Amino acid sequence: MKTTYLLLLLIIFSSCKDDISNEKFRNENYVFYQENGKSGKWQKINPELEIKLPKSFSTYFFSNGKRYVELEVIDSFPNRILKFYNKEDKLIRTTTFKSDSVFKTVYENGYYKGYHSNLGLLKSEGQIENEMFQGKWKFYRKDGETIKQIIEYVDDTYHGTRIDFWENGKKRDSTSYINGKLMGKAIHYYETGALEEINFLNDNKAHGKSIRYHPNGKLQAECTYWNGKKMDTCKFYYENGVLKAVDIIKLDTISLSSTWVTHRYLDNGNLEKILEMKDGVPNGKAKLFYENGKLAQEFNIQNNIKNGKVNVYYETGELQYTGFSKNNLLDGKIKHFDKSGKLIKTVIGENGVAIDSILH
Repeated sequence: MKTTYLLLLLIIFSSCKDDISNEKFRNENYVFYQENGKSGKWQKINPELEIKLPKSFSTYFFSNGKRYVELEVIDSFPNRILKFYNKEDKLIRTTTFKSDSVFKTVYENGYYKGYHSNLGLLKSEGQIENEMFQGKWKFYRKDGETIKQIIEYVDDTYHGTRIDFWENGKKRDSTSYINGKLMGKAIHYYETGALEEINFLNDNKAHGKSIRYHPNGKLQAECTYWNGKKMDTCKFYYENGVLKAVDIIKLDTISLSSTWVTHRYLDNGNLEKILEMKDGVPNGKAKLFYENGKLAQEFNIQNNIKNGKVNVYYETGELQYTGFSKNNLLDGKIKHFDKSGKLIKTVIGENGVAIDSILH
C-alpha cells in the first residue's frame, strides 16, 4: 500500500552531523533518522517519497526546533508508533498503527493543540480530560487560521452546539446534540450566507416543522415531520414562487406507515399529475395532464407499476383509447376512438405487442 504522510517522508541521499541536538538541522526540513542497530543521522525530508522504512526511530521538528513527532517503526512501516508534540515540546498524542491501520490513540490530559504538519499550521485545539475530548473544540482548515468547525463535547461525545463553516468563513450549519444525537433546532446556510433550511430533530431524525429556501430567498419547501416521516401537508415551490407540489399525508404515528395524495404542478401553474402514494411509492390512482391542463392519462398503479385499467385522452380532452395494463405493458383489448367518440379500431395486445387489429 502506498502511504503519503504529511512531511514525515525522508530520502536517504544526504546526511549531516550525527547529533540530534544540532540546532542547524532541528527544523521542518530535516529528520533525525536512526535505523535499528545503527548510528543516527540527519536527513533531508522528501515529501514525494513512498515510505518503506525498516525497524527504526525518526524524529521530526517544528521550525522552532521543538519536536513535532517521533516515529518508531516496530518491525516494518505498517506497524508503528507515533508520538506527537506541541510547539512547547509537550507530548499531546500517541497513535499506534497495526497493519497500517490505527489500532489505538491516546491523548494527554490538558489543553491540546494539534497541527496539520511540522509546518506548525493549527489543525485543532481544545481540552482533554481523562484522555477524552471535553468542552468546546475548534478545528481549522489547512491554512491553520480559517475555522472549519466548532464542536462541544462531553466525554468524547458530541453534546451541545456544533457549528460548521464554509471555506469562505461564512457559517454553513448550526446543529445541537445531546449525548451524540441530533436534537432540537438545526439551521443551514448557503455559501453566500443566505438562509437555506430550518428544521427540528429528535434522536437524529427530522421531527417537527421544516422550512427550506431557494438561494434567492424565496420559499422552496415547508413540511412537518414525525420521527423522520412526512405528515399532514407539505408544499413545494419553484424559484419564482409558483407552487410546484402539494403532498397531503396521513401518517400512522405508531407504525410510521403513511398514505398520501401528491399534486404536481408545472411552472405555469397548471396541474401536471396527481398520484396516490403509500410509504413514498406510487400506489393507487394516477392522473397525468397536458401542459394546457387537460387530462392526458388515468390509470391504476401498484408499487410504481401500471396494473389495471388505462384511459388515454387527446390533448383536446376527448378519450383516445382505453384498455388494460399488466406490469406496465398494455395487454388484451385496446379500444381506439376518434374525437367524436366513435370506436374506430380494437387492437389486441399481448405483453405490450399488438398481435391483431380490428377496424370498425
